[in-house]
Amino acid sequence: MKLKHLAVGVFVASTGCSSETKLAGTWNYDLPAADGTNVAQLACPSGFALALPQIGSITFADTGGRLTGTTDQGCSWTFASDGDSADLDPSEQTCFNQAIGSSYTLTRWHITVTGDRETEELAATSHQAAEDCTFALAAGRRTKVTDPDADRTGDFVGTWIYAPPDATGGNIDLVYCPGAQMPATIPETGALTITALGPNRLDAVGDDGCHRTLAVTGNTAELTPAPQTCASGRTLSFWSFATDGERAATVMAGVTNASGADCSFLLAAGKLARHQ
Repeated sequence: MKLKHLAVGVFVASTGCSSETKLAGTWNYDLPAADGTNVAQLACPSGFALALPQIGSITFADTGGRLTGTTDQGCSWTFASDGDSADLDPSEQTCFNQAIGSSYTLTRWHITVTGDRETEELAATSHQAAEDCTFALAAGRRTKVTDPDADRTGDFVGTWIYAPPDATGGNIDLVYCPGAQMPATIPETGALTITALGPNRLDAVGDDGCHRTLAVTGNTAELTPAPQTCASGRTLSFWSFATDGERAATVMAGVTNASGADCSFLLAAGKLARHQ
């Protein structure tokens, strides 16, 4: 079963877009919280369920009376906006997410803006290989990147430790190999050391010795350029890493070698803490 992480999308408003829209700019999900903020719920008819922390960015732009936007995972949506809020229009839209490798149909996405804070509610159907599952984000929250040139590397630099894998799917890689009916599950463990390469540019190296470069916008760093391949044979096609300076959440996807075969993998709910 392929899982869908709906932290991202692209917005294009077809009608009713206010010239005074407050959505213009880049917005990042705040770090997922224990109270359920920015934690979506996936539920399948088979009984499979998963909590999916939401991280990532959306960039809105008012172009010719239309609200357009681009997200880190590259899906496109249309919204009607009155400046202070936006709603999915039409009310049912489908996208295949290239970063994650599955499609989903949105049936509700309501956004409200107050200053540099944005809240949202989202409902969708996640189209898995074996079945369609419901996806719901009841309490989404983002913060606008008000100064994209401000250097935020200090929040990321240091050593980060993956939390122990848990029953909710935290720090579990889902590995899909050719011919397999179900994905293998492999724990994501160890440490990640991040150093600054310059303003809002990072180098990240894991226990495998592979160095990756990321670019920072606000509280979120993303793999730049993508994809990146390491000598270990693991290729990352997508990597998003968000932090409040002490905790971090991450989403990662790509290709790894398992038992001599190239297999796609997804880490949908990565959790790390800064090493003291």
